[in-house]
Amino acid sequence: DIRMRVGIWCDYGVTLGPSEGIGVFVDNLARGLVRAKPDVQVLLVAHPGQEDVLDSVVERGIGRIEVASYLCISDTAKRKTRLLKKLHRFLDLIGAKTTRWASAISSQIASLEREQNESIHGLISQADVWLVPYVGLKQDFHKPHVVVIHDLVCYHFPEMLTARQMRRLKQIVDRRVASAGLVACMSQFIRTSDLKGILNLPDDRIRVVAAAVPDDLSSSQWKLTGPTHRMTEDTEQQIVPNGPFLLFPSAFRKYKNHKLLVELVARLKDLKLGSMKVVFTGNRNCPKWLRMIIDRHDAHDSVEVLGKVTRSELIALYRSAFATVVPSLYEQGSFPLLEALQHGCPAISSDIPSLREQFREMGTDMIYFDPNRLESLVEAVCNLQSNRNCIIANQQASFAKLKQRTWTDAAHDWLHVFSEVLEQHQACDSDRESIKAA
Repeated sequence: DIRMRVGIWCDYGVTLGPSEGIGVFVDNLARGLVRAKPDVQVLLVAHPGQEDVLDSVVERGIGRIEVASYLCISDTAKRKTRLLKKLHRFLDLIGAKTTRWASAISSQIASLEREQNESIHGLISQADVWLVPYVGLKQDFHKPHVVVIHDLVCYHFPEMLTARQMRRLKQIVDRRVASAGLVACMSQFIRTSDLKGILNLPDDRIRVVAAAVPDDLSSSQWKLTGPTHRMTEDTEQQIVPNGPFLLFPSAFRKYKNHKLLVELVARLKDLKLGSMKVVFTGNRNCPKWLRMIIDRHDAHDSVEVLGKVTRSELIALYRSAFATVVPSLYEQGSFPLLEALQHGCPAISSDIPSLREQFREMGTDMIYFDPNRLESLVEAVCNLQSNRNCIIANQQASFAKLKQRTWTDAAHDWLHVFSEVLEQHQACDSDRESIKAA
């Protein structure tokens, strides 16, 4: 009874998990797709050995979401392959290319790579259409597919990568975009700035599908009855800090502008406007560049870095935070602000075009600030301090408009995009058959 089998590629060396970033998008969309139509099935591809990362998505997938992985060359075999390739190049340099040694090495390398490629090819064949949720993927697809570009932030902040990394990324992006049936994004701003402004894509190759409020955090499974704790190596600690704090759940990248929040808590302390902490969560420990900023402002007592948190821990933080602040310099949109509002936490947003677009329906109820001016953020926080209950009530009233769009609605829009790509592919196949017949 399955009429469309949608594959979503979640393997980027590590599996896109449902707890943060693009993984939140994949989780909500996959479940939205199977709710949208009873004849849709979703196949998620995990990195080999990491299938359990997607267990929660499968469990809530009403029996129509499954996880698969391909036969991967083991780490030992990968090291062996690298050594064999080096030896092969050396033998080639000394003119021993035709020796039995060289032939044996070539044969072993080819066998290992052929086995993995055949496994991947077979896996890709299992879906009718594929969604590639992040454009930086080397893997090619022989089936119809749609590539999602959340943003091309590295193009705007090239210092994020080395020159060599940037060249390689641009090659991969160009390759993915050229091979895709359609290229999609979730923001009109990103469409104009990145897909058209940087990649020069024509209108007929671009589709914009707006996101919805993440619905996994509203699930009954997240009912919390008391303080949330986590185990460290030595002891159990409460995840929610004592006293008022600002929350910023985000990966540690400089354009995310963590430094502004460190400067903020230091300034509030200098102005004697109360003791306010800032809490960062992320997918790794506090990076050196951020530690240096904390040192410079002597803000160790005011900054807590929790690293990666679970969804239940994140809910506890949202429910306890004085506010969630997103100071990013460039974004497609912000799931953390949506999630914060979902749990009654005040939201303070960077005043950039994409976030203005995302929260347009909230009008003046959203608090905006200039992410390049510390005083603008100080003013926003002070405004919230003086009128917090009223601001919460106003934000919740206008947030109700945003919640009217669900991930089932978004999934219907995505299914239309997938159908377009399938029709394009079938039309190309028909044209090829006509040419052969002629």
